[in-house]
Amino acid sequence: MQKILTYTGTTEQRSNVSRNRIAIFLCPTNRLAARFPYNEKYIYELKSIRGHKWHPEKKQWSFPFTMDIAEQIIKIFEGEKLTIGPEIRARLDKTQNGDVPQLGQHDANDLTELRRLMRLKNYSHKTIKSYLSCLRTFTKFFERSDPRNLTGEEIRTFLLHLMDVEEFSAASINQMINAIRFYYVEYLKKPLIVGDIPRPRNVKKLPSVLDKTEVKRIFDAVSNLKHKALLMVTYSGGLRVGEVVRLQLEDIDSTRMTIHVHKAKGRKDRYTILGKKTLTVLRAYYKSYHPSRWLFEGQQSGHHITERSAQQVFKDAAARANIHKNVSIHSLRHSFTTHLLESGVDIRYIQELLGHRSMKTTEIYTHVSRRKLSEIQNPIDDL
Repeated sequence: MQKILTYTGTTEQRSNVSRNRIAIFLCPTNRLAARFPYNEKYIYELKSIRGHKWHPEKKQWSFPFTMDIAEQIIKIFEGEKLTIGPEIRARLDKTQNGDVPQLGQHDANDLTELRRLMRLKNYSHKTIKSYLSCLRTFTKFFERSDPRNLTGEEIRTFLLHLMDVEEFSAASINQMINAIRFYYVEYLKKPLIVGDIPRPRNVKKLPSVLDKTEVKRIFDAVSNLKHKALLMVTYSGGLRVGEVVRLQLEDIDSTRMTIHVHKAKGRKDRYTILGKKTLTVLRAYYKSYHPSRWLFEGQQSGHHITERSAQQVFKDAAARANIHKNVSIHSLRHSFTTHLLESGVDIRYIQELLGHRSMKTTEIYTHVSRRKLSEIQNPIDDL
């Protein structure tokens, strides 16, 4: 664990902390602030935190004040000498000492029973983990109140707090509502409490897409053969990160040039395509690494590479390739889809390759396809 120094000055004094140190403190606006010497790696990681803002006049970043975000920031600066403001330190100590109530304070079996119920309903591991995380945030907000006795109005107040103060996205709010509904409807059998809770409208954002030259630059920036194969398979099949890390050797069919994806999102199996260049790199990778079960094995014997590791591989490659767009490893899937559209592949086939349940999900890529835009005649050219 990193060495932590507790800074006990006033808010104004904390804002003047030496710029040669890394400091996390509470702003007068009740937001978390982080100040540190210029570091591209830290900036890149901090930008992944929702609600981040850069304040050029103060040379510092700010974030919504939640303990999850505070712990996330501390994790980013792990290994550095870190100054933490007293308000944040007090909340951290309280959490670490177990003073913050967890779900089911009055029933120690709540978490276990909720997890069992979701497993019986065949929810995915990721959904179970997400719901339990949401419910912990939910119960922490009400301090020592028993969540069984909350009213619908109190729940709406909590959701408004997430929107207005912590600046959660509409998608995150909807996920929180799903978790709360499961708790009250499926577990407590109290559907009336959450029956009239409205859902925020999702903001329709266009996916971040790399052009083909940028994708090639990313591949060329990777010298590690295993990492190059990982990224090329992700792009070649339009795979999600959770799908590519769980591929097994038998899922690669070099005769049919296909990739078999098992139990993807929605518990669906599907086949997608395998590129010839990808197969060439995969064969070289196999000869060098000799994986036994998982296509991309992790450091721990018998386990596949983690999603976090795969994401970091992409981040490092994009940085070395001087890609300045706000992209992630999932952008390879977006780019694969867009490039297929631009080459004239029927959108119905693309829907099957991606495993989309609805055509509407696939159609969003028509908005970022340069081929479609290039077909539009600009009226100024007729003047």
